[in-house]
Amino acid sequence: MAEEMTDLAISISGKALFNVDFGSKAAELRDALATVLQATRFNNLALASKQFERISLPSHRRFARAAKKLDTEIRAMIAERRKGACEDPDLLSVMMRLHKQSRKGITEQKIRDQIMTFFMVGNETPATGSMWTWYLLAENPEVATKLHDEVDHVLGDRLPSGQDFDRLRYTRMVFAESMRLYPPVWLMTRRAVRDTKINGFVIRSGSYVHVSPFVTHRNTRYFPDPERFEPERWTPEAVATRPKFSYFRLVEAACNVLAKALPGCKAY
Repeated sequence: MAEEMTDLAISISGKALFNVDFGSKAAELRDALATVLQATRFNNLALASKQFERISLPSHRRFARAAKKLDTEIRAMIAERRKGACEDPDLLSVMMRLHKQSRKGITEQKIRDQIMTFFMVGNETPATGSMWTWYLLAENPEVATKLHDEVDHVLGDRLPSGQDFDRLRYTRMVFAESMRLYPPVWLMTRRAVRDTKINGFVIRSGSYVHVSPFVTHRNTRYFPDPERFEPERWTPEAVATRPKFSYFRLVEAACNVLAKALPGCKAY
């Protein structure tokens, strides 16, 4: 299921970011993406130094090959888009138009960096979230039935559009509960830029702070019987009883960023 959902995510992000169909390249890109993300996670957790990353280890060589593969694919698409018109409603077209219109200019390297970031985040997190949602639905058939009933009622035989988002209320509750139990981003790292005092503790400038949605989402103060899969936790009334930051709204934040970055563009 992880492979199926990753291939699907790559297909969707290929259309949204580049307006291309990766098709037969999906499995190849999936493997390269997995290698890069695995190495990145290890280095982040270990706070690996630049000197360590330069050691010629097999894992480092695999990372270099995979990173080069992704970089080559993205740069090739940027070069191809530079040759022709940029009227397609995808992120790369928008950035290429901004590149042409801006006096200071958005450099090609910045475009590459932004596209690479969206490509990596836009594949792993939806794929992981979808995978665990399928698992939870398989374990809870009564929830699966209610979700399918809502989708059938709202959509019928047609594909969904952005206008259906608010109408699929139970579907949203299912995904919210799935990401509470199995957040695609289960650990985040931040570095303090100045001395900061939080709840009596002093975090010194330069210190690294790890924040775990996985742990927070299982806090019994906010989520009674936290291991139980219960979409009804996400009714408006239930949400109103909990503190704002008891749940990490990672996907919602990403959607808001995209909505602001691509005003008037067609949603895929």
